Amino acid sequence: MSQADLRQPASLSDSPHGPVALIASPHAGSAHGEHPQALLERAGVPVALSLPVDALDIREPQGQRWRDAGCVAAVAAGGDGTVGAVATHAVAADLPLGILPLGTANDVARALGIPLAPAAAAAVIAQGEPRAIDAGQAIPARTQPHAAAQETAPGPTTLTGALASESDDSPASGAAYFLHALTLGLNVEFARRATDAEQRRQWGRLTYLASAIESLERLRPIAVKLSFAGMAGAAEEDIVVVQSETALFTAINLPVFGGRLGLRVPGVRTDDRLLDFILIEAPDPRGARAALEAALEGLTRTAQTLWAAQHPASQPAGLALPGARWFRARAVEIETEQPVELTLDGELRGRTPAVARVAPSAVRVIVPRGQGLASTG
Repeated sequence: MSQADLRQPASLSDSPHGPVALIASPHAGSAHGEHPQALLERAGVPVALSLPVDALDIREPQGQRWRDAGCVAAVAAGGDGTVGAVATHAVAADLPLGILPLGTANDVARALGIPLAPAAAAAVIAQGEPRAIDAGQAIPARTQPHAAAQETAPGPTTLTGALASESDDSPASGAAYFLHALTLGLNVEFARRATDAEQRRQWGRLTYLASAIESLERLRPIAVKLSFAGMAGAAEEDIVVVQSETALFTAINLPVFGGRLGLRVPGVRTDDRLLDFILIEAPDPRGARAALEAALEGLTRTAQTLWAAQHPASQPAGLALPGARWFRARAVEIETEQPVELTLDGELRGRTPAVARVAPSAVRVIVPRGQGLASTG
């Protein structure tokens, strides 16, 4: 699909006027007092198939099964991780993706202008229009959140293969989509703790805060080799290599993060065929926590300032943040001395070595009619 194709809204006739496949997080059914299927059907969207997100598996692509059952769209009911997992299967069958944001952060819905009120989000699925947006993709990865870690390290991946437009991006290929972000380092430890059942029982609504504090206290730097391809401003064939002792590395596809905080990364677009990458290098161990907090706060403060002022952030790499480096490229190969876990949209779904790239196929997400998505800065 060309860049021009990504910028054009899908035909209104593609909006779902028939049954959908509903894929729900195990926690979504009682999150707002009404089951997702009831929400959809009350909005006039019939549900032909309903299954838990745990049923998704990279070895068994399911999008075509949904289409064969008469489904005209797939609906992800849950948090950001559920959205990314469903997108992987929906794209392979060219099905539009509807979102019922029933998670904690719901950053994907926030970034795309989808209402957070469940009934209003269901109405968008019934009455909205599909818009093609860029997506990120991790190779290899798992489409089922919380799937058991692989017994052996994944096979070698190359930037050449990952950047080839004809390369296979189906679930069976071992690739998985992410709409929000892929992360390594601090955020992975946070995700592990925040999704732990015992942690949730102990801390309840304070789980995220407790997990963040514990993750900072247990911070360990990771030696990472990053090989960027298709970097903005560089020749297409150039490979830029960066080696770092890293506290946090993230590939960003959508600008909103932080859930209710509504923080934004400036300059991120949904149609530029590029990902934004932020690398926060590990500080001196003697001041690790204070330095990392300063870097994160500085990044957030700068992003908010640029957003508020509508600054033309076409060159974010020039921002001066303590310990932070910013890149924009089509793909990166991530290598570590030992396999390290990765999160996709906040779920543990991958490990190094891996490639994060702009996915060959766009995701058609059902958004409110007339919603403009391309520019965020």
